[in-house]
Amino acid sequence: MIWGFFYGFIAGTAFTLSLLFHEYGHYYWMGREGIKNKTMMMIPPFGAIAIPKEPWSSLGAEARIALAGPGFGLVSAVALLLTGVVFGSYKIKITTFTVCLVNLFNFWAPIAILDGGRVIKPLLLSLNTKLGIGFYYFSFVASFLLVWNFMSLFTLIIGFLIIQILESDLYATRCLIANNKIVRMSGREAASSILLFLAISAGLYAIVIVNGVSYGDFMEFMTDK
Repeated sequence: MIWGFFYGFIAGTAFTLSLLFHEYGHYYWMGREGIKNKTMMMIPPFGAIAIPKEPWSSLGAEARIALAGPGFGLVSAVALLLTGVVFGSYKIKITTFTVCLVNLFNFWAPIAILDGGRVIKPLLLSLNTKLGIGFYYFSFVASFLLVWNFMSLFTLIIGFLIIQILESDLYATRCLIANNKIVRMSGREAASSILLFLAISAGLYAIVIVNGVSYGDFMEFMTDK
């Protein structure tokens, strides 16, 4: 297990389980939204991905399903934080920081197919379909800039996959718009999605502060391997 190399067996296992728990949040909430045809696909060493095999019932459902992943991620981060405090394990503290970092990046990166993007995109599509489509093109540019800024074989592979999924998702959204099957968010759904987005983000950031591990500590730990 690759994460065991960086964090040790116990902390590496905890990180992998946190990734799985994040994706299970999406999978679980798909069922809550009435999506019965769904699956979870294992992607070693990154955990898994929850995949719906039928369209979202509405833009509000898409946003809620997107929020569920980081919401479950916040729960796992709290569990790791408490474990680190109880056992005084620096590796668990590093793992806690990594879990928060991954969830925050996934939440705040302005890319339509990531969790934060799947909250922003429904909001924009509900306001105006052109804004929603424009966000896809913005996502293409953002993906390119992220790959360019963190140039490596790993980011090239991830960037290629993101662009492929963006193209597929954009096509599906255009088809829904063309067939007038877009179910827009209500004002209440939009407000609750924004509040949950901010609350989960604040919770993850608060754990980073309380945990006491900085990005510099994290990079020093990783480069020592």
